Amino acid sequence: MKDARSHLKEGQEYYFGDLPDYVSAEQCFRKAIAVAPDWGESFLFLAGALQRQNKLKQACEMGRTAVRLLPGDPRPLIDLGNTLLLSGRHAAAVHSLEDGLKLKPHYGEADARCMLAEAFERLGNIKRAAVTWRQIANMESTYPSHDRPMEEAKKKLAKHGLSLEDHRA
Repeated sequence: MKDARSHLKEGQEYYFGDLPDYVSAEQCFRKAIAVAPDWGESFLFLAGALQRQNKLKQACEMGRTAVRLLPGDPRPLIDLGNTLLLSGRHAAAVHSLEDGLKLKPHYGEADARCMLAEAFERLGNIKRAAVTWRQIANMESTYPSHDRPMEEAKKKLAKHGLSLEDHRA
């Protein structure tokens, strides 16, 4: 496992670097998987590296493996939802994102809800998107995006001619 951790750490240095190198990160994450094929963390990061290289089909495959290997962890479900959203599979993205949000992510909840609202919007379900945008607009600013999701939600509501408050009777 020590070798897998060192490969993961090296991959994360490429992944999170000032000038990210997702190809090198992918290679490191694949090495970690070769050493520890049942360790979900490597699959989670490999899925992210593949997504950032626009290898969306492969990213979904690795994301599904991460979901299976990391039960109870919202990160792989939310990341898979984002990849499905980018792949144009909006209904599947909704399911994955909702499942991830049910697990109460420690951080990035507002970002995940933005992805969910976008999936609803792309499906033409503005009513559910609006409910989600209103939730986001009323959230506290947190890491990693601080108040960006809240501002984006308010812009989306305005774009669709909707108020911050739900005025249904």
